[in-house]
Amino acid sequence: MTEAQATRSAGSIRDLAASLSYALDGEQKLIGRRWRQARRAVKSCSSVLPAAVPSILTGCRIGLVISCIVVFLAEMITSTDGLGHLLVTAARTFQAVDMFVPLITISLLGLILNGLLQALRSFLLRGFGSLMQRLKWR
Repeated sequence: MTEAQATRSAGSIRDLAASLSYALDGEQKLIGRRWRQARRAVKSCSSVLPAAVPSILTGCRIGLVISCIVVFLAEMITSTDGLGHLLVTAARTFQAVDMFVPLITISLLGLILNGLLQALRSFLLRGFGSLMQRLKWR
């Protein structure tokens, strides 16, 4: 290796080190940090979110029951129309037959909403039960 070649290679190494220090300085470090945080967030969403879906759907089911109860109670207390008002009016006038119509309708509505939520749950959690069975036996 000649002296000129050694000088050029040392100069190129120095230029490489200078550009590397610039790249790792200031804003570049911030961009790298943000990129790592974004990758961590994507990784956690791709692993944590699917594991949390059963709990989320259980919360949705409980919320569905509570919201139906609250809606019908509010209709019973303050409304002038609706199934709750129809139920209270029939009960106050001692019309037992008319009282069962809103009860059956409310029950069917609850069953339909529960069935829809169960269909959504089985669609979203397909294969999850078999995965849990495989993990339990290990």
